[in-house]
Amino acid sequence: MSVLPVTLVACAGIGRTELMASDVVTLALDGAPTLDDLAEALGGLRELLDGLTQPTTERITWVVDGLSTGSAIASFRGISGDNARVSQIAHDYLDLGTQIALGQRQFNPPTIDRAVRRLTGLLNERVPSLRFETADDDVTISSVPAKVTSPPPGPGTPGGFGAVLGRIQTLSNRGSLRFTIYDTLHDKAVSCYLQDGQQDMIRDMWDRFAIVRGWVKRDPATGRPVTVRRVRSVKPRDEGHPNDYLAVEGLLSEAADEPAEAIIRRLRDAQ
Repeated sequence: MSVLPVTLVACAGIGRTELMASDVVTLALDGAPTLDDLAEALGGLRELLDGLTQPTTERITWVVDGLSTGSAIASFRGISGDNARVSQIAHDYLDLGTQIALGQRQFNPPTIDRAVRRLTGLLNERVPSLRFETADDDVTISSVPAKVTSPPPGPGTPGGFGAVLGRIQTLSNRGSLRFTIYDTLHDKAVSCYLQDGQQDMIRDMWDRFAIVRGWVKRDPATGRPVTVRRVRSVKPRDEGHPNDYLAVEGLLSEAADEPAEAIIRRLRDAQ
């Protein structure tokens, strides 16, 4: 049976309220990827989705759902007459990422094997890891296979309840359950996933400084947050004013004999 090509195109006015969150796949390149890295990654992603589409005669078009900088994060939503088939591909995409992260390097059919080699071939000092994301979970793939016990606890890296502080830069007013916040500490994009019915949490929050609380998953190598799921709250925060530092003048006068670096170290350790 012949396989129809997967098409990646720009999104043009598609009503997201009519589509399922599980129809979106996301590929993230951590580090400092170049234009050539991104082009190779998108080529590998297209080939990978083509392989996962087999065997079917149903054309699936993958429209651009979101693009974020900081780390290169690209999301694509599958458009097809068979939404269940697209959701299955998204599930298989995450499952494949798990197998790669656990060290498997040979896959069938050859189309998928070739695509995996293209993607993992990007891993180097400039791009230390890749991340496969769907609405269900995410998995980080680094140059060193993950060390896990058998059976593995799940497809994604471990996480815990916490918070991410930063500026919300990407969200949709068309019913999307995903938004992006750039965390203050690393200035990197963090993908945040809401559950159905939580859309009001991010109403009027675009470009706002906010704190997002939920299940935070982190890059295993750097510890920086990469996704927030099971979101409990999204609260705006006061950014302060440029001259606020003047209000603390004289507070450390009693410690004038203590070196500045010692004061900073003591305050840091107290956290």
